[in-house]
Amino acid sequence: MTERDRPRFEEQVRAAAGGELRRHLASASAPAGAKVLVRVLVRTETPLTPQAIEAVRETLEEVRAGFGDVVTQVYFEVTPGLPDGYDVRCEPVTNAGAAAEAERPGPRGPLVRQRLLTFAFGGLRFDYLLAEPADRWLPLQRPADRRGGIGFVLPQSMAAVPSGPLLSLRMVDGELMARRTWERPEIAVLVNDALLHPNLETGLAVAPRGWIGYQLADTGQALSRLEYELADWAPASPTQAGTPDTGDGSAHEVWLTVDNETHPLRIAPPEPGNRAAERRFPIQSASPDGHSPHLDVQVLYTRGQWRGPREDQWHVKVYRCATPQHADQLRRYLRTQAALVDTANAAVGGTGQAPPWAVAPVTLVQPGADYRGELRRTELAVTDRDVSDDPENRLSAWFGVPEQPQPHCYVIAVSPMLRKVGWADSSLRRVAPGLEQLDDLVSLAQGLDRLHELGIAHCDVKPENVCRNQRDSGGTGYVLIDSDAVCRTVERLVDLRLTPTYAAPRIMSQWRRSYDGQTPADLREHDRFGFALVVLGALAGSDRVAFLVQDDEDGRRPIDQPTVVTDAIRTWWPDPRWARFTEVLAAPFQYDALVGDQWSAVGWLRELDALGVPAPEPVAEQVAPVFAGEYAGHLHRIRAEVRSTPRGLNAWVPAVLERVAAHQDEIAHREFRRVVWLAGALPLLVAVVVLIGVVAGR
Repeated sequence: MTERDRPRFEEQVRAAAGGELRRHLASASAPAGAKVLVRVLVRTETPLTPQAIEAVRETLEEVRAGFGDVVTQVYFEVTPGLPDGYDVRCEPVTNAGAAAEAERPGPRGPLVRQRLLTFAFGGLRFDYLLAEPADRWLPLQRPADRRGGIGFVLPQSMAAVPSGPLLSLRMVDGELMARRTWERPEIAVLVNDALLHPNLETGLAVAPRGWIGYQLADTGQALSRLEYELADWAPASPTQAGTPDTGDGSAHEVWLTVDNETHPLRIAPPEPGNRAAERRFPIQSASPDGHSPHLDVQVLYTRGQWRGPREDQWHVKVYRCATPQHADQLRRYLRTQAALVDTANAAVGGTGQAPPWAVAPVTLVQPGADYRGELRRTELAVTDRDVSDDPENRLSAWFGVPEQPQPHCYVIAVSPMLRKVGWADSSLRRVAPGLEQLDDLVSLAQGLDRLHELGIAHCDVKPENVCRNQRDSGGTGYVLIDSDAVCRTVERLVDLRLTPTYAAPRIMSQWRRSYDGQTPADLREHDRFGFALVVLGALAGSDRVAFLVQDDEDGRRPIDQPTVVTDAIRTWWPDPRWARFTEVLAAPFQYDALVGDQWSAVGWLRELDALGVPAPEPVAEQVAPVFAGEYAGHLHRIRAEVRSTPRGLNAWVPAVLERVAAHQDEIAHREFRRVVWLAGALPLLVAVVVLIGVVAGR
């Protein structure tokens, strides 16, 4: 295996391990409340790097978190001759030993202190978090030098900094400690004029502000120098994003595996004027007391083209975090969500890349730290513009912060590009509801119910988050998108990220009354309310739903009053024949209607579909003629034939066209026979007259 192939191989092993554990847990059965113990054996032909082993363990932990009380034992073996180069097996453990408990991380205690360590290279700046208690030294290195675990990673192109992890740092009792490694003894490392020696295992306490210098050990010739500062840290978002700089418009290239084939994904720069938006995630982020309820990030939306056998389009979200540590936290959080989505999709017969899906799957890709093209070698005196033109640092320019080219502060999430649903407005729903939508909505209802059976909530169900998805059998179905709010069905209100416009009234009421945010909420009700709004908009018109959820000056919505929904539907279709349909359609908007285990999206749609189209009104036998003229009879027949099966206006139009075409054919055939008869009769009459004249003349 070449070094070029190793990242791809290790990613395949990581994905296979997570998928195998997910399949095992989904098919396993255990008594309610029982602890499930699973042994996971990962075998590879060649040893995995420590970084890859850590990635596998993180993935297994994310999958495990989605299946209740599960404990895992993870083993790694090197086994030559494996068909695919790797193999993953999961088997239940009958004896709950202490070793299994050791695999499950316990609760983390509060951090004693967190401080921000900043490196400065001229006009460039790199931020990292140092925390106590610190259990290991963190090396200062570049991507190609990484040997597992986290460290202070600088761009690969920073040529002025000697390659190799020559220096390691940690924080002890609030002081910065520096230690020289045994790497590259021909280079001397100094901190504030103090020469570091490799034999000093405990390290050297250094000032909170100063410089780090590199020089040749034999001659003392200076190679490079960088500034550093250790400062107090408080929870904060990344520095404010600026105007995007797309340079020459070049795409940012990452690697994406689809159907076991890895090819470049070319991410297009953001559209002009598309600045980064602020986002907040319910992640325990860094703070002086070790606890902060949210992680603040910035996000850019764009698209990418996969350069594989099929040049598919992908939707791309690029997240920028304040530090690499925050990026790691966000990456773990999004991977957990992706694992929950994959579990739900597997339950409805889909995979990470093949529909049917309950929710569009999400894949996390490396932000480009393993870029394989030619990098510009960057010296310490380089300008911000030169750095932003480097492929490795293009993302920082897109966020408008070229002076902070820190590749490991970015997280990239991609999902298949799906087509948004163009919901009809009320102009096509004046006479009757759009019942033809019910068939497509069933697949969406099945996916939502399955999510809830697995203990998963989408948490942001709304008309804008429903797309069309091409089915293998032909046609299209509906699928939910935007899964970065996915969570467990019961969560603390402080952890919710919802769209208030489409939130269930009970959830909003609880959220407003919760002072500490610790009150748990059943988010199935929230999802079901959003789904009911989607169905109401599909049947009645998107503009009607927009009116019902619009806030007034006091922050109240018309839909918060259950009687308003029922009265509105009766106004839309006042015909008494729709009374029962109106009652069922408005039922989910009654208080407490969506709470508990009894209500299901599929059951509600089936009840609506069973009502069908109401019986037609009896037509009086004698009706005054409406049409006159030569073809009045045909017009009366067309009207009677179409009205015999009442349906929505958008279904009447094709029915009318169909009957008009049929009657046109009938008239055309009749006129053709008449013309043929006349064309033949006239010559025959002339011939008879001539014949009579000839005979009479004799």
